[in-house]
Amino acid sequence: KVYTDDPDTPVCHLRIAANVVKRKETTGNVSVKPRKLSWKITEGIIAVAADTLKIANHSADSLTVAVLHVPETIVERIEAPQCITAGEEANLFLYVLRETVSGETDGLSITLAFTARDTTIVTIPIEIED
Repeated sequence: KVYTDDPDTPVCHLRIAANVVKRKETTGNVSVKPRKLSWKITEGIIAVAADTLKIANHSADSLTVAVLHVPETIVERIEAPQCITAGEEANLFLYVLRETVSGETDGLSITLAFTARDTTIVTIPIEIED
């Protein structure tokens, strides 16, 4: 239950459904590698200037790709394919800001949506170490 300050609907029922994927499994029609991005900070600046995610389409259909979330505080821009043909692979490029890192760096991630007949959402955590 979610309690709100809305006088017409003070209580809403919220249902969350999820699929838990074990480490060595693919997420149905798509796989993304690496499963986690690990970046280091050197002298207050993230040491990596760019990073790459390799996306593989395991389905029989073309997949459209959408970037749902990216931490704008550390990622300057993303070059993502709009579509990945059935059975093909593509790269997604992340370009990191070359500025001094300030603020919270825990809990950062990139979230992608892949759509064919169904939509698969994949979140890639970003770990930043001093």
